[in-house]
Amino acid sequence: AYAIRSLEYLGIREYFADDHVFAVEDVLPACKPERAAFEKVLRAVGAVPERTVMFEDSMKNIRACRELGIHTVLIHEDKGDPTGEAKLLGDAALPNDPSVDTTLARAADARTALPGLWRGRFAVGKRALETSKL
Repeated sequence: AYAIRSLEYLGIREYFADDHVFAVEDVLPACKPERAAFEKVLRAVGAVPERTVMFEDSMKNIRACRELGIHTVLIHEDKGDPTGEAKLLGDAALPNDPSVDTTLARAADARTALPGLWRGRFAVGKRALETSKL
């Protein structure tokens, strides 16, 4: 329920089928950024990392996805110094980190900022030449 409400709040709910929305309890006993959590979701939807894109605001999760071969989009609302969990964990957004393929200010901007994603290609960001054949 929380995941659905979050997608609605972000204005991107329409892009996710019900059976492609996962919450913490769906990947237990693992959790992000543990490899097993991401692998469980990939298996559940029949996806491979090379054809998957993770939208994330946490650098620890961005890096974990990159290690698996998942493409990454950092959601970075640049509100100054990190707060909350990011501040406590030293997990501030780093748009220039090599694990970040591209950065968006808002997840709702994805359709216009990443049109190739809706054509089945992730052809933007630092790895554009590598990934444009997807």
